[in-house]
Amino acid sequence: CSESASDCRKALELEPGNVRAHSRLAKALVEAGKLHEALEHLSRVIQGEVATAGDLQTEHARLTEVCAAWDQGVVAMDGGDFELALQCFSFVERASSSPKVVVMAARAAVSSGLCDRAITATLRSLVRAL
Repeated sequence: CSESASDCRKALELEPGNVRAHSRLAKALVEAGKLHEALEHLSRVIQGEVATAGDLQTEHARLTEVCAAWDQGVVAMDGGDFELALQCFSFVERASSSPKVVVMAARAAVSSGLCDRAITATLRSLVRAL
């Protein structure tokens, strides 16, 4: 994913208005578990002149929801509400299969007493990584 992000950044140096490169960079950052960095990138793009593309605005709205769910999941974990954390991280997992996301979802599942679910999700993530 970092190679993909690097390629997108190079493309954007050559062509800053390349909407596809902006979208792919955001997706690469999400897959690397850098949810907030991806959101910040799209926010800057939408506020700039490139913001004419509806696809980026849609992606930005989706990523805003994902980051909010991530943040809510972290707060829920810290507060001991493991079921809410699991719901939040499960939502985030639909957008990103990064190890960071999978591990947080697995922690929430184990803390909720759902060890089988945590093991299954972790194994699925390992298989994808191979």
